[in-house]
Amino acid sequence: MCDANSLNCCQLCAYRLCAKTGADISKRDLILLSGYGDGLGFGGTCGALLGAVAGACITVKGAGAEKIRLRIIMDFIEHFSTVNCSKLEAYYKDGCNEVISFAIDSALKAVDGRWK
Repeated sequence: MCDANSLNCCQLCAYRLCAKTGADISKRDLILLSGYGDGLGFGGTCGALLGAVAGACITVKGAGAEKIRLRIIMDFIEHFSTVNCSKLEAYYKDGCNEVISFAIDSALKAVDGRWK
C-alpha cells in the first residue's frame, strides 16, 4: 500500500500498528497524518506518540478511544518523562526507532487491554 521508508514518525507508527493488528489504514489516513510528524514540525508533541494514538483509534474504530489514548500517553510519559519531541533529541540519532517501537508497543498493550 505504501513505501514505509517515505513515512514520517507519526505515519510510520500508525501504519505499523495497523499492520500488526490487521486494521485497515487508508492512504487518506496516512495523508492526514503527514502533518503530525517531527513534533508537528516544530518539536511539539511527539509525532510517534500521535501516530500510536491514531493507529490505536483506527484499530478499535473509535470504541474506548478516550481511555486508550490516556493509557498510551501516560505510559509514554512514565517511560520518557515527556511528550515533547524536542526533549527527546537523545533518540534522534537512530531515527527515533526506540521511541517509535515503544509507542507502538504501548498502543498494542492499550488496545489489547493489557494495561499495568
